[in-house]
Amino acid sequence: QQWWAFCESEGKNNRRDPQRHTLDSLRRFFEAREKGTLPKLRPQLASAGQPDPETHQYWVQKVKDAQRASADVKQKWWDYCDKSSGGFRDPQRHSSKS
Repeated sequence: QQWWAFCESEGKNNRRDPQRHTLDSLRRFFEAREKGTLPKLRPQLASAGQPDPETHQYWVQKVKDAQRASADVKQKWWDYCDKSSGGFRDPQRHSSKS
């Protein structure tokens, strides 16, 4: 949540992968974390038909952990994404229903 709040404050809430950030951006994050000056993540309201954001994040993390644990699971996720979601492999970009 700290990282997401930082990304949102930097105007990069659609780019949360640390590998896609500059070294300067990563340094700012760790400096703010050390000083205790990280922004708070704004609460998000669930849209109609969607579970709350914390539930969504729980499932996103489950999918990511499963991919890290098994190359077979990762390939199955990729196959699923290629067939049913237009190739979007980032679980964050999927609805909780998918």
